[in-house]
Amino acid sequence: MENNMETINIKKGINLNLIETDKFKSRLLVFNIIRPLKREDATKNALLTLVLRRGTEKYSNNLEIQRKMEELYGVRLNLNVVVRGNKHIIRLTLQFVDERYINDENYFSEVIDLVTEIIFNPKLENGVFNEEYLEQEKKNLIRRIESKINDKRNYAIERTIEEMFNGESFAISRIGYIEDMEDISSEILFDYYKRILKDSPMEIFYTGKMKEKTIDYLKSSIKTDRENIISLKREKVTGLVDQIKTVEEKLDVNQGKIVLAYRTGIPYEDDLYTALVLAVQIFGGTPNSKLFLNVREKESLAYYIAARIFKFKSFITVDAGIEFDKYEDTLKIIEEELNKMKTGDFTERDIEIAKKSLISSLESVEDSLHNILEYNFNSKLTDDYRDVNSKIENVQKVTKDEIIQASKKIILDTMYFMNGSNVKEGEKDNEDI
Repeated sequence: MENNMETINIKKGINLNLIETDKFKSRLLVFNIIRPLKREDATKNALLTLVLRRGTEKYSNNLEIQRKMEELYGVRLNLNVVVRGNKHIIRLTLQFVDERYINDENYFSEVIDLVTEIIFNPKLENGVFNEEYLEQEKKNLIRRIESKINDKRNYAIERTIEEMFNGESFAISRIGYIEDMEDISSEILFDYYKRILKDSPMEIFYTGKMKEKTIDYLKSSIKTDRENIISLKREKVTGLVDQIKTVEEKLDVNQGKIVLAYRTGIPYEDDLYTALVLAVQIFGGTPNSKLFLNVREKESLAYYIAARIFKFKSFITVDAGIEFDKYEDTLKIIEEELNKMKTGDFTERDIEIAKKSLISSLESVEDSLHNILEYNFNSKLTDDYRDVNSKIENVQKVTKDEIIQASKKIILDTMYFMNGSNVKEGEKDNEDI
């Protein structure tokens, strides 16, 4: 996939990114409102995504918005928050039918009208957000936050990240905190909403061809005053570990969860980063990896085990589901396999399999509109505009010595163990194993 993204500045701090493709029968129009990840704002950002979809000046409730979406041939709307490093992003996504299949020259203008209506003209009551809507969405958000613990695997990873990055922005919850909601009134949330429209960087993405008159129409539809746009700092990446953190939680589970988190000190723009990604693939990123073959298949110590890398903070996690009494044995083999990576105890065949897996992942970018969007959005955030073919060439050039060099920088920082507590049989969580 060649890099065919064109960026047009349409207002102060607002960019329109056009990604030309005719491969799909639908289109995406995506607004990304980018904020620094802060504890005092995280819950407000999450609440905004819920309140904004409840109604607008033109469509007074969610049902009317849904009806309009149906009129537009089944437009699909998603409003959520995502985290990329130390950036908290309010994202509105509209997926809709390609104009080629609709005999209506005003269709795309109506789509633009809908998305800008939701973002810039929310339903107000006495000049602020509707109090009833806000209180209902607070309850919905509380349920979402409380339900995080139901997915024990993801919960264990989140808890590890909280401990590892304690005191840093990256430890902050994507969807906020229950205890922060009480002080968020309609007035406070509306004032915050007005502020972020004035000073947030915004990246708008569109997949497909956009005519000049449509670009002009989009520009005219964004009616918000812009002030000094906030600057977003590059995430701090460090490979220093003063002391290994050890965390154990006892929960009513019938399967233990281990998460090990490692710092690397290799930022994504470093020449060694691709070698680090391949090291993770060989170590625990595929069904042919050292951890899968030795911890799960050979020793039968884990129901699942995998390693992954978090790009923006350049750290690695290994997580596994185990029997409680297998904790020490599992840790021992994980450590042994990591040491083998650092001493070069892996084969050219291992490297070949890892490269094929990573190349396949890169090639899959072209398989969906959402993958294309995410690839190009990450390009904007990292200032890395290499196309897929260039990255594939880079993967193919990585040597064994580079993978060893990257592996040596993998340093254990945090160990998390979700242990079981004494509960009666039948009262334990029903976990998939």
